[in-house]
Amino acid sequence: DNIDFSETIDGSGLFRGCGNLTEAKIDCKNMNTLNQTFSYCSGITKIELLNTENVTNMTDLFRDCNNLEEINYFETSACTNMHGMFCNYTNSRAKLKQIPNFNTSNVTIFSTFARYAMALEEFPEIDTSKATVIWHMISTCPKLKKIPLLDFSSVKNRSSDDYQYFLYYCNADLLIFL
Repeated sequence: DNIDFSETIDGSGLFRGCGNLTEAKIDCKNMNTLNQTFSYCSGITKIELLNTENVTNMTDLFRDCNNLEEINYFETSACTNMHGMFCNYTNSRAKLKQIPNFNTSNVTIFSTFARYAMALEEFPEIDTSKATVIWHMISTCPKLKKIPLLDFSSVKNRSSDDYQYFLYYCNADLLIFL
């Protein structure tokens, strides 16, 4: 609450690696990039982002935030890149069970979006109609039980590994497509 980010345009790496950070509330009204803003903040449990309507890049925003249990909805309608947004390579400790139903109507890059989201139980109904890259989008999510029908009609290279690794290491027997 005491740091003024009102003149900050690029919030990339602002808190990257701040392992002792447990909560954050930042105003992003003038920011267009939040690349790795909270990556490797292993102690963070709650994040509140304000005024994110101008942010177009959220690459690795919450990467390896393995104690993050809850994410409140925030504006994502301008975002085009959500690569690795909830990816957790230190996967054995991931606690996030639910991802909000963000406005993803302009997102084209979803690669590793929820990769290694080990506690994720249900995937949100998000708009994937403009998705061109989905490599490992929801891979290695062993507790995932429900996934909505997603539109991948814009994926450019349909012969690539995109589809092969889309649900890689998810328990396919338990998945219910809604």
